[in-house]
Amino acid sequence: MQVYMLLSGFLLASAFAPLNLAPVVFLLIPFFMLSVKHAPSPKEAFKRGWFMGFGLGLAGLNWIGTAFTLQTEVPMWLAPIAILALAAFIGLYKGVAFYIAKRFEHHGIMRVVVFTFAFVALEWVQGHLFTGFPWLILGSIWASWPVMLQGAALVGLYGLSIFTVFTAGSLLLFFEKSDNRITHAIPLIAMSFLLLWSGFGLWRLNTVEIKVHSGVNLRLVQANIHQQVKWHPRMLDRNFNRYLDMSRGNSTKGKAAGVDVIIWPETAVTEPLDRKDSLRRYRMSRILDSGSYLLSGAPRISYGEDGVKYYNSLFAIDSEGNIPAVYDKSHLVPFGEYVPLEGIMSALGITQLVGGSGFSSGDGPRTMHLPGLPAFSPLICYEAVFPDRALNRQDRPQWLLNVTNDGWFGLSAGPHQHLALTRMRAVEEGLPLVRVAGTGISGVIDPLGRDLATIGLQRQGIINSRLPKPITDLPTLDLSKNALSLFMLLLLGGFALFVRERD
Repeated sequence: MQVYMLLSGFLLASAFAPLNLAPVVFLLIPFFMLSVKHAPSPKEAFKRGWFMGFGLGLAGLNWIGTAFTLQTEVPMWLAPIAILALAAFIGLYKGVAFYIAKRFEHHGIMRVVVFTFAFVALEWVQGHLFTGFPWLILGSIWASWPVMLQGAALVGLYGLSIFTVFTAGSLLLFFEKSDNRITHAIPLIAMSFLLLWSGFGLWRLNTVEIKVHSGVNLRLVQANIHQQVKWHPRMLDRNFNRYLDMSRGNSTKGKAAGVDVIIWPETAVTEPLDRKDSLRRYRMSRILDSGSYLLSGAPRISYGEDGVKYYNSLFAIDSEGNIPAVYDKSHLVPFGEYVPLEGIMSALGITQLVGGSGFSSGDGPRTMHLPGLPAFSPLICYEAVFPDRALNRQDRPQWLLNVTNDGWFGLSAGPHQHLALTRMRAVEEGLPLVRVAGTGISGVIDPLGRDLATIGLQRQGIINSRLPKPITDLPTLDLSKNALSLFMLLLLGGFALFVRERD
């Protein structure tokens, strides 16, 4: 049975980007429920869930191994160990979900309720425990299906997971022996909900008008500088000049004429821009028209009483060479930008994964205000994958900006999955999202999650685009979708316990 569960995990991975074979869940979720039903004990159910999750992690997260081939200070033999460890970690969540589903299993519709609660509750835990890792969450399979994605505006990422698991799981009731007619009617009711879900998406896509800010012209720059040469000392000037040349476009005056905001990706500039008399900052300001800005990722170093701190930051540069705003990344990547339990890990030599000195986290999320520009929420790389962490609700922005590198992961599934998770933030929040990646995928995404312009993976190019406006077609846009989905989960769990006690 473990082999079948492992293979089912492989197949479930195909539902996510880049394959996007989302309908396979309508076969797999009933299969998972059957595997729980026929498991002789909760312990055996845990094993089956773990093997499924392990297969899902192996197939869906093997792209992290690419990063180990692009840095000389980290031995390549760690790559398979990291992949296996992360896959095993994902397996634990699925194993616990299957264990709970077996431990509190019921019959009929309650079997679906219990399994839905267990499966999505452990997804929610995965997305929040140990700083959170909301990757391969089932709701994100709809990121490339615009009609189905619109439900995220109502219930968010985990809400989509609840709806997907419940709808797909109810199909199993077609084949369950029962004298209760309601049991066999549930799948038809669930399919009716599926049609309503699709109808809502179609209605929204065809009726909501997307407007643009008339006076905000963007230029996104994807220089496609590969990770192997990005930090090479002999290539730093050449890389920087490529960004400048691309930013100017076809201008004969040396300036990006008619462009209000030029955007470069995460750490496009490899040295701090807030140094006094920074030549790079000066050269960046020279290509700007008066009143325009250049937004670029760059490292930042802070010297204080508590020592030296390093930040992964986004700088705003104006045409006078000033820095009117800077944002320090607040949600760092474990083992990529900092080492959890650093004292223990240092003794094991694991600190080398972040080059010996990790980054410090800034205060976030934050809304950045620049004169003449609609306020925006900066999201550096990994920060964009977290539901309800994309913006400050006390100072709501008008658009989201995600700058990222993604060059660590080559032509793998990683950048596609990162984009899919980022796209969901636009629909959840009803805000346009601008994404600029070092080697791709860059683009402008409207508040309905549709691509207005895009540059593919490992391609060089620029995008000139107007900035879309937010939409306010739904009264729930300012609510926390994360809290709403957690409330839905608690209702499911409470209902399941209530029925169990009554029986």
